[in-house]
Amino acid sequence: MRIAIALLALALTAALAKYVFFGTHAFASPPAGQQEALDALQGLKSVTDAGVNYTNYAPRVLDAKIKVDRYLAAAPADAPGRDAIALAMREFVLASQDWNATIGSRATEQIAIGTEIMSDKNMAACPAIQALMASSNQETTAMKAFEIGPAYFAARDGLRPLWQCAASSVADAVRLAK
Repeated sequence: MRIAIALLALALTAALAKYVFFGTHAFASPPAGQQEALDALQGLKSVTDAGVNYTNYAPRVLDAKIKVDRYLAAAPADAPGRDAIALAMREFVLASQDWNATIGSRATEQIAIGTEIMSDKNMAACPAIQALMASSNQETTAMKAFEIGPAYFAARDGLRPLWQCAASSVADAVRLAK
């Protein structure tokens, strides 16, 4: 009887041993704030899909940026989805800045925004930005006399493409974070 109890105790101990971990946790938990950052970005995607005015968009971008910045500050550089989260936030912020510059008719700011879009290799790789750049290059050829370059057109017409790119970046972030 004692042998049977000892064997049962040993079997139970062995069965429970798989739940004991030494060192790092066996199941990686998402970095602190990742879900909050993803939720904020998905919220921005939802309002841009539905249609939003600038008065409602700009504060939403700022609120999302706080959450995303908090996550980016805490997350390790190699956290799954981190780069996609950062890219999506940059795209939403640039769209907000572009919209604001358009409302204020500030062409110099628009050109700076367009230059930033064109010089960011991750944004430039987005198909919506590539299509915009192809059409703006054709327009630029016709506008050479006015010395207006593709950067202006990227900013002037970049709102929807930036939102499309941000939506793709959010989808990438969600996929990579799983």
